[in-house]
Amino acid sequence: MLQYLQNFWKFRNPLSPYRRTSRRDRAEFRELLSIWKPPAEQRVVLLRWQLTRWCNYSCPYCPQKHERHAPLGENHTAHAFDNYPVDQWVEAFRRHFAEQRATLVLTGGEPMLDRRSMPELLQALTTMKTVECIRIDTNARWDPQPYREIDRGKLILMCTFHPSEIEEAAFLRQLDVLMAEGFEIGQVNYVFTRENMREFERRWELFREKGIALYPNPLWGPSGYYDADELALLGRYLPKDVDYKYRARKESPQGQRCLFPAIGYQMDAVGRIQVGCHPSLAGSFFNADLPELFDGPVPCPMIRCGCIDMYSFLEGSGRVLGVNPLADHRRELLALDPNRELPLFERGAYPAEEPAAHANGAEGSVD
Repeated sequence: MLQYLQNFWKFRNPLSPYRRTSRRDRAEFRELLSIWKPPAEQRVVLLRWQLTRWCNYSCPYCPQKHERHAPLGENHTAHAFDNYPVDQWVEAFRRHFAEQRATLVLTGGEPMLDRRSMPELLQALTTMKTVECIRIDTNARWDPQPYREIDRGKLILMCTFHPSEIEEAAFLRQLDVLMAEGFEIGQVNYVFTRENMREFERRWELFREKGIALYPNPLWGPSGYYDADELALLGRYLPKDVDYKYRARKESPQGQRCLFPAIGYQMDAVGRIQVGCHPSLAGSFFNADLPELFDGPVPCPMIRCGCIDMYSFLEGSGRVLGVNPLADHRRELLALDPNRELPLFERGAYPAEEPAAHANGAEGSVD
């Protein structure tokens, strides 16, 4: 009861800074607010949905269980459409996004494995006028044929290249297949383990020649470390200073003001949905109403943040993401010059911290 009262007073009190935006914050976040919470238009909500843990890969560094029917408690499984039928999910999307716009991130696991339910879901979501963009995080190793009837105009893929699971040539052929079918490749995440680093620069050039942005994706865990040269390599291929600070864990976001909880939710395969990174403000996607988002930027509660969808909304990030964030990020990556003047981190402006880990026991997803 005491915790409930504390949370109520902190988060729901109308006089709380979580429920009103100061003049300073309106000025600091002016550009982002004009895109995501325009004063004379419907706001845009960014919803990150981990709809499955089911995957056709078994990467040695991934901590997730990949079975479709892995239990999640209360008779639920790791796959959204085994928990509730597609039409029930679609009904909830239509209810919640009738009067507000949405940018969606569908992640897993591998979301595109379900050749029965995913085409039905995407067909419904792409025809909703209020849905601006649907990003799908994928390993790209699936058959596009069941998706041929779906309008690709709102879809963008964030593919991940796992060299431990697929050879380079086979992965590139699969990207060609997807692009020939009309899928837009926003970027390719590259699993940045020590073994994969040796080929990274060559592959970065190879993918760039094809017009595809390759993005180094560091992994963190208890086995192995990034040394100074490896971190310098990582930094050269990240487009902004803010990416290095948080992807290389040189700074903590904790306490910094962040707009993500004012515009974004995270949801799982059961439909449990929470405000930003605040699990105490959660509900069910199948309720009549969603948990109320904060009014404006609030202090980040997290010690670490490696998600570009989130840390880009921190104060001072230097990045303004539109309603198709991945397309904006792709432009940054394709404009990147790895031989540019050394940024702050290579001149030692950031304090040294604990070393980074490589493959096994990686924290979080590698979408």
